[in-house]
Amino acid sequence: MTDGPAPEGSDGVEAGAAPGQEVHPPPSSQAEDGQPYVDVTVEEDPDIDKPIDVRLAREDVEGQSRRHNLDRLRQPSPSLTYGSRHVFSGSTVFEAHHGDINVKLAGSGSHVHPYRISHEEATLIRDTFVDSEVRQRLVKQLELQRVVVLAGEPESGRKYTAHAALLWWAYDTSSKKNRETARLVLRGDPILVKAAELQRNTGYVLNATWDEWTRHNPQEVLDHLNSLAADASCRFIVLTGPDGLAGSPSIRHEPPLAIEIFHRWLKRELPRNGVSLTAADLASLTEHVDETQSPSESAHLAIKISQALGSGERVEDVLAARPSQLRQQARKLLERSEAGEIRDPLAVRCLLISVAVLNELPVVTVSRAATRLAALMSVDLIPRHQDMPPWEWLDRMLGQVRAFCDSSPAADGSRLVRLRTPEFAPAVLEVVWKNTQISEPLLAWLKELTAAGSRDVQIRAAHAIGRLATYDFDVIYEEFFKEWTTGRAAGQGKQWLAAWALEAAVLSESASGRVLNLLTHWSTGGNAKQRTAVVRAYGSSIGVDNIEDALRAFQRVLLATSPRQIQDAVARSLTETCTPQTVLTIVAALTAWSKGEHAGLRRTAALTFIRLASEGRGQRNRLHLDELPQEMWHQVEECLTTLWWNALQEGLKKQTPAPGAPAPVSESWSVLTTWVRHWNTISPPHRAVIEEVFAGAGRCGLAEPLSFYLRHWFHSQTVNAELARRLHHLLSQNGTLS
Repeated sequence: MTDGPAPEGSDGVEAGAAPGQEVHPPPSSQAEDGQPYVDVTVEEDPDIDKPIDVRLAREDVEGQSRRHNLDRLRQPSPSLTYGSRHVFSGSTVFEAHHGDINVKLAGSGSHVHPYRISHEEATLIRDTFVDSEVRQRLVKQLELQRVVVLAGEPESGRKYTAHAALLWWAYDTSSKKNRETARLVLRGDPILVKAAELQRNTGYVLNATWDEWTRHNPQEVLDHLNSLAADASCRFIVLTGPDGLAGSPSIRHEPPLAIEIFHRWLKRELPRNGVSLTAADLASLTEHVDETQSPSESAHLAIKISQALGSGERVEDVLAARPSQLRQQARKLLERSEAGEIRDPLAVRCLLISVAVLNELPVVTVSRAATRLAALMSVDLIPRHQDMPPWEWLDRMLGQVRAFCDSSPAADGSRLVRLRTPEFAPAVLEVVWKNTQISEPLLAWLKELTAAGSRDVQIRAAHAIGRLATYDFDVIYEEFFKEWTTGRAAGQGKQWLAAWALEAAVLSESASGRVLNLLTHWSTGGNAKQRTAVVRAYGSSIGVDNIEDALRAFQRVLLATSPRQIQDAVARSLTETCTPQTVLTIVAALTAWSKGEHAGLRRTAALTFIRLASEGRGQRNRLHLDELPQEMWHQVEECLTTLWWNALQEGLKKQTPAPGAPAPVSESWSVLTTWVRHWNTISPPHRAVIEEVFAGAGRCGLAEPLSFYLRHWFHSQTVNAELARRLHHLLSQNGTLS
């Protein structure tokens, strides 16, 4: 196997520097006295020295809990997947249909990622798009101009309209060219984009709603895009906020009526679910459409109703759970009490908010939190003049706020409080935030929960804060994100809070651009605590959905400063983001790091790989080897062999006595032992990698250590005589052993 190129930026140049910005070499992994560099502003993780299997088990439980809580806060909506057979990591490209892997991480400058709209996605748009004057104006402008600005509110259907317009442009029968459409993702300054990086005869949708250039040099960027479009024979529709771009004409987007969107999606989804309705039945369903619904909510309602009718479920249950209905219920509960119920609306508010934020936690935790919120609002949660016992009063109040307490205790003996409709939680938070009487004590209460609560309480409170950020990002940034990432009081736990809040905020289109821009800013010009928050935040769905951004950010952070706690944090985040869809990208990046000159990158690659190669989640490892495309296996095998060599070399390094110095990755040898122990039950791809590790061990100085371990495995009956002879032969065939 030939050595690949070192990752760009490993020569000491900061990755991702802004154009014109003075670039300084990052701190060396060693101080001037030769001792390892230690960033004293980053706290040590208390779990960092615990066995990897213990840590992975805990992380799996916590990750499952986080994902479950986020599912309650997510506003489901249909969306384009922008299917692509390319998986990107910087300029690392996997092309599954060619079987090529180019292992190379981009270091700086602009990063251009076009995601082509597939035939299936084009068909979906054709079947569900409600035609409008806006679309017609866009198509007309695309014939006259190469760059068109579409201004509008996030979540108003701008992207759908833009793609529809480009499809009209692409399929224009008067054009003799084969045109494509795509979503364009740019990371970095658009001025640096070159025409050669674009696909010819393609129409691009570029979402620039939160991009920095829209506020500082919009005309310069628009002129550059126009020049690119001329050179590449393409078109751009640039999406901006409702105010458009200063000094540039724009088309204002107006969403179609909710009822029209509902009808279009219903027409598509009913036959797909084997349902046929009369005109009267359709009219009765239409009565339930709320014109305040967003386009995505209208589409989602049509999908859910069609599925319910097809499976024989109650349509009434679907209607009761739609966001507009839940918001209406929340407003009623927060504004007044029903006749015959508890007549203290403030007390009801406090319990409702506590249940919405801390859903599925013990009743003691929820009630104490509600009592504290009531105190901040200067009310008594349980009026003192009542004669009934507190627990009976609490049961009555839980019923009033659409919640209940489990009849049987959990494994630890506690009884959990649950909302009858889990989707009620985000509706409550939205209504509460818009009530200025409640918002101030709510922020103070959430601060207390994040400061003193258990980890489960902190996660849920941070997620609630992230949800509030979708309504007013600037306020939440000042109240929470700044405090969590600056100053001496921002300990390591605070960076976790920032990460959890951001993974909740990114679920909303209105905040997702702000989140990604903030992470880019922190990773390029932030302090040590902000960089730590970046690493933590990308270890979530943010990193899964933006794996190339995550890897570039990790590399920038590691090149800037690489104490062992940062290396460990990156390894944990990459473990969290490794899925069948991202594993190839991650493996390519780790391979590049392993072959580079930077000691911090090499050790981080080893830490990450050993985590991924360890048993867990009910499977042999987390590499998803059996799910990889067959035509790519040869090059994947080369990458995995390189990663094993690097990990085993890192496991043999001596411990440096200096404070904060990285320890050897000693568990790499234990994990290899596990792979060898399961030789008879692991898949052929696993065996092929082990054989390559032994066959090429002499080229990386591992022949003698592997020979020692092989003798140990044989004497401890980890391997039988036949396998021992086979592996010994592989070690010896290159003349590396006597």
